[in-house]
Amino acid sequence: NLQLLCDARSLRAYRDELDALREKAVRVDKLESEVSRYKEKLHDIEFYRTRVEELKEDNQVLLETKSMLEDQLESFRARSDKHHELEKENLQLKNKIHDMEM
Repeated sequence: NLQLLCDARSLRAYRDELDALREKAVRVDKLESEVSRYKEKLHDIEFYRTRVEELKEDNQVLLETKSMLEDQLESFRARSDKHHELEKENLQLKNKIHDMEM
């Protein structure tokens, strides 16, 4: 009878330990799943970090190109203004020559 009581206590202890281990196993599964999700997020973050760097470089190239094109535009405008001045002067000189010929 005493042996049965000891066996019953041992059985309860084993069941309690088994329940605790099952709970731990469930928590381990959840944690492994969470770790997996975090690894995916970390991979995504790394992808986006790289993409941001690429876009920054692209943006820098575009800014440099914009600056160069603005300089060219300013130069072309100055040349256009000079061209108009020269056309006007040319027309005035033609008129003077025409007036002198008469």
